[in-house]
Amino acid sequence: MEMVVSVGAFLVSLIALYLSHWHKSSKAILCLNSRFFDCLSEKTNRELNYTFSNTGNQELYIKDIALLMGPSPLGHLKHDAPYLEVPINHLDPFVLKPGEIRPFTVVHDAAYRPPKESDPNQHRHTILSLEVISANGKRYQVAHDISELGATGPALKHPIWKGVPLGSSV
Repeated sequence: MEMVVSVGAFLVSLIALYLSHWHKSSKAILCLNSRFFDCLSEKTNRELNYTFSNTGNQELYIKDIALLMGPSPLGHLKHDAPYLEVPINHLDPFVLKPGEIRPFTVVHDAAYRPPKESDPNQHRHTILSLEVISANGKRYQVAHDISELGATGPALKHPIWKGVPLGSSV
């Protein structure tokens, strides 16, 4: 019996050693913090303030941030369909070290609509998409569906205000 306990303890210590020194997990959370409107120019712009937090234990490279309209809330890397890219302000790529939080603001024309000749069913979902590459070379897409984000609402308990995890690689 003592031998079984000691072998079990040895296996647990090996697993703990592996997880603490060699296994590098990729984890992150995207959070929508606030939404404002800028009506000072000739068009009304919507400002979406986000934070992206690296909660894993390896660096993450955020390659691209885009506002997309498409048929699925999954995004163009996880759903094989065309997506329309909505023009936004320029956001430079950046690297997040483990434990870092990076705020950023996405500004776009609030009155933007897809071209009239396009199929309305192809642009049902508006998503903020982050393309992420981990230090071990895995590629991810974080897609936040903001289709229900209007001029007022939704309420604070709505899922749109909850964080979106990094998820599995594509």
